[in-house]
Amino acid sequence: MTDKLPNPNLEYDAALELDLDESTLALHVLRAYINLKGNEVSQNTRDLENKLQTYIDRRLGGDKMVIEIDNES
Repeated sequence: MTDKLPNPNLEYDAALELDLDESTLALHVLRAYINLKGNEVSQNTRDLENKLQTYIDRRLGGDKMVIEIDNES
């Protein structure tokens, strides 16, 4: 028996799609992370928080939300 987890493939070629429930959960977890970091987070994190909140507030005409993330470091 091995205790190692499989190596996940962290490469992606499509945008992340979230429904309303997933977006709400993601926003909750993101805000907990922001709180733990003492509000010292990157602008990308703030932008993601705003995108999630906007989607939840508007409930944009469908079941899915598309979040595009820049890979610039």
